[in-house]
Amino acid sequence: MKASTMLTTLTLTASLAVTGTASAQNGSGPGGVRAGSICQQTLVQHLASLPVGDLDDDEATAVLFLREEEKLARDVYLTLSLSWDLPVFSRIARSEQRHMDLVGLLLDRYGLADPVGDDVIGQFDNSDLDALFDELVAAGQRSLVDALAVGATIEDLDLADLDAMLLASNDLDVDLIAENLAAGSRNHLRAFVGALADQGVTYAPQYLDEGAFAAIIASDSERGVVYDEFGEVLAECGSVGETGGAGSGGNQTRTGGQGGSGGQNGHGGQNGNGGQAGAGDGTGVCDGSGQG
Repeated sequence: MKASTMLTTLTLTASLAVTGTASAQNGSGPGGVRAGSICQQTLVQHLASLPVGDLDDDEATAVLFLREEEKLARDVYLTLSLSWDLPVFSRIARSEQRHMDLVGLLLDRYGLADPVGDDVIGQFDNSDLDALFDELVAAGQRSLVDALAVGATIEDLDLADLDAMLLASNDLDVDLIAENLAAGSRNHLRAFVGALADQGVTYAPQYLDEGAFAAIIASDSERGVVYDEFGEVLAECGSVGETGGAGSGGNQTRTGGQGGSGGQNGHGGQNGNGGQAGAGDGTGVCDGSGQG
């Protein structure tokens, strides 16, 4: 994944990516990976078993950018949770913190300086992300539908970026983290798309191709599932579904095929396990928190 991908492709068309009608609602409400989680332990232990790669400059830059990209999502959702009394924002913000923590494992592993620094909401080492935060928040504060569309757009693009990162990666440990981030982002996309549907609107994908997007939305949630570096199920630590779905994975060559019982909608084309689809977030990383 090129570090500039998000900045060059996100054009704040979130409000144009939905169809239908809905009235804006005003509301208010308060806005890493859990240390004691069995899934956390499984993922960390598996990461430790993988060889440390040899990141080139582009790969290191992509990992650093990914750390702040996850922070951007977290900060936007936390901020929007103050304007809109809908739990999806605060729940997914907590999941994005876990995503940040997962990328932090790679920073520690490769001795990379953390760009997050003091971790102030809305402040970024990358000046473009700093400006983008302001733009996304402004767009999301126009109406509840706009806020949900901003969330769907962020996750749509994040999945496309992760697809590109997996396609370009030659490092198993980076693949491991990216596979699990993608599982969480698929859950987040389902959550925002479902919440938009509750408002009477339909989100149209902007970065994933329509087939991959449709397969993600139609397939089960991946709550409580940990994937290995090849996209195969490594552990199940929470509620998982009983029915399968078509595999998906964006625009990379590792797109999944048709699932059997509990087919994975993700990277790697492996049969896995899903959960009940719905409008909650469910991380799909380790802990299975949130609603399916």
